[in-house]
Amino acid sequence: MRGKGRKGNGVRRTECLGSAGFTVPKFWNDEIFKNAKGVIEVIMRALADQARTPPPPRPSLEGES
Repeated sequence: MRGKGRKGNGVRRTECLGSAGFTVPKFWNDEIFKNAKGVIEVIMRALADQARTPPPPRPSLEGES
C-alpha cells in the first residue's frame, strides 16, 4: 500500500527519464483502447516537435571525463 508522501515507481521513473532529457507521455489504458488514433496523433505530434528542437546536453555517465 502506498502512503502519503511516497512516490510510486512510475513517478520516480518519469523523473529519472526527465532528468536525462526524455519526455514521458501518459495515457489512461481506456484512452488507448477507446481512442488509439488520438493517442497515436499525440505521440506523432510530440515526436515531430522533438525533431525540431535540439536535444538537451547529454549528462555525463559515471567514469566519463
